[in-house]
Amino acid sequence: MASIYKRGKTFTVSVSVPYQGGYKKKTKSGFKTKTEANQWAIKTEGSKIDGDIDFKPSQLLSSYISDWIDTYKTDVSRSTHVGYEMTLKAVSEYFENTSLDQVTVTMRKNF
Repeated sequence: MASIYKRGKTFTVSVSVPYQGGYKKKTKSGFKTKTEANQWAIKTEGSKIDGDIDFKPSQLLSSYISDWIDTYKTDVSRSTHVGYEMTLKAVSEYFENTSLDQVTVTMRKNF
């Protein structure tokens, strides 16, 4: 069953989808009208029934951070970039082969 709610001036839809013995939410926002949101919800629910929804395997945390630095932090000072690289190295060593969906609150706090 889909959940449609308003956030600010736009609508958001959340659909629970079976995933690896449990459920995972597939969410999309930015709909200008409730009708648009409802149409997306109906289409997603239909895909869920047909088994067409597939979640991408999660990437490694270190890979995500590296991509983030390369994408969003291109115009920072040299010292700031060095700080990001040092943080990336520490994350890579601590989390090794941990994917984004495996990171827990406890792991983050311990880090």
